[in-house]
Amino acid sequence: MKRILIFCAASIMNMAIHNTHGQTVTGSFQPEWATCLGSNSSYYEEINNSILHSDGFVYAVGQTVIGGQQDFFLSKVSIVDGSQIYYVNPQFGSYSDILHGVAEAFDQTIVAVGIVGSSSNVYQECQYHGAGDMVIVRFDSNDGSILNIKTIGGSGLDRAYSVISLEDGSSIIAGKSSSNDFDFQSVPSYGGEDAVVIKVDYDFNIIWMNRIGSTGDDFFKKIIKSRDDTYLCVGSYFTNNKKAGLFCKVSPMGQILQQKVYESQLENITEIASITEDIHTGYLFLVGNYFSPGIIVTSYCAGSFVIKTTFNGTEVKRINKVYGPRTSSLQNSRPMSFNDIIYFDNKLIICGQLPSPLRDVGIWVYTINLESLYESSYSTYWVSEGAKSILQTHDAFIVSGTVYSSDTISAYYQNSFSSAVYDSFMLKVKKSSALSVDNHIAKNSFVLFPNPVIDNLIIQCDNNYEKICFTVFNSAGQTMINGNFIYETVIQTSNFPQGLYIVKLTNSNHTEIKKIIKN
Repeated sequence: MKRILIFCAASIMNMAIHNTHGQTVTGSFQPEWATCLGSNSSYYEEINNSILHSDGFVYAVGQTVIGGQQDFFLSKVSIVDGSQIYYVNPQFGSYSDILHGVAEAFDQTIVAVGIVGSSSNVYQECQYHGAGDMVIVRFDSNDGSILNIKTIGGSGLDRAYSVISLEDGSSIIAGKSSSNDFDFQSVPSYGGEDAVVIKVDYDFNIIWMNRIGSTGDDFFKKIIKSRDDTYLCVGSYFTNNKKAGLFCKVSPMGQILQQKVYESQLENITEIASITEDIHTGYLFLVGNYFSPGIIVTSYCAGSFVIKTTFNGTEVKRINKVYGPRTSSLQNSRPMSFNDIIYFDNKLIICGQLPSPLRDVGIWVYTINLESLYESSYSTYWVSEGAKSILQTHDAFIVSGTVYSSDTISAYYQNSFSSAVYDSFMLKVKKSSALSVDNHIAKNSFVLFPNPVIDNLIIQCDNNYEKICFTVFNSAGQTMINGNFIYETVIQTSNFPQGLYIVKLTNSNHTEIKKIIKN
């Protein structure tokens, strides 16, 4: 287990606020806890994605480099104190194995996707086709053991970036492929790398796949399931001799229903990194970054953006966030990034990398009309820090990514390396009054809305990280649906007949009965 640092601060977060002239003042926050995860043997580690599981723990996936070999890992982390419950690193033996996306399945197993770089006798059932194959893995959440693992690939490079798991046990994968043979021979190639979306069953057998593309390199970076049961994918698309942001709406059967590109006048590479949905209004919010090859290495972006769109991808408003000036020197280029976004309490919470003045973990807060509210950074003398993923619990945000540590911070961690290494990290930040996102739900109080309901019923509860069990009964006492969640869940009611329904909600010490009307 890696080193862990607990912060006890009287003021959990000091965020920036607008002054009387509308300018944004930047402050820094102190987390409730922060921890480095993974193995002490690694030179490089990065968390690419994380989820809050219904069992109350955070599960994070990423990559690690041990002895020059790149392998993927899964970490299970307590949200109470940041302690690492377990760390799973299979070390398959190939050169480049990475997990990019993770989801919880209906049976509480963990489904993760990414790429494997070669064949391995550790998973002989997986056929390796060459150049790099998509990989999908099912982990037991209790101990991290691998229950199933398969590859999807061809002779070209194939990579999965994001995954969602459905109620019937199937999963939807989003990524990219440059292959037109083997598993990809049934869908035409457009040249270069194409964006692909694939549905697999519980055993990871392919049900359907689709791809869109240009003669350049295209990809899907993130996929979510929307309120109307379609799948929303974002990434990048080559058009007009440059790369533009890409949005696609995909039907449950895999057809491309909408396709939009968002070009930038600032740089010649635009990538959308993440997407979130306001289920009350139907607006979508996209975050991403601009790049400019030839000025500095492309891993450092020139600026970032947020796009507000309608449900079919029509742009409503866009804001650009650019720090400068940029030069050929990495020290002065002031790179930044918007990497992930969540919607909470009519606000957009974004995580990434903030140059202030070094590259720090950054959090930004915007209204749903894209008005900037707060900008904050976190640093403990690390040289380079960046957040890839942000989650929310009932009272806090969980941020994770990569930090670069050195001799100057050895005192911050037990068993710290004496030489510089990149570490995967996770930290917990309280939702503070400065964020204007105070927890408005009383403890053990359940809130259901809208009521009457048409398509989606939202249930929220302050549950102290406990699992909430729910059952929906019709007026005859028959069970319509049941399940469990932490803090918030959305129940699809579009197929419910009109009438009165009873919702029973229970945690360890509290039970409530609620009535709802389906219109």
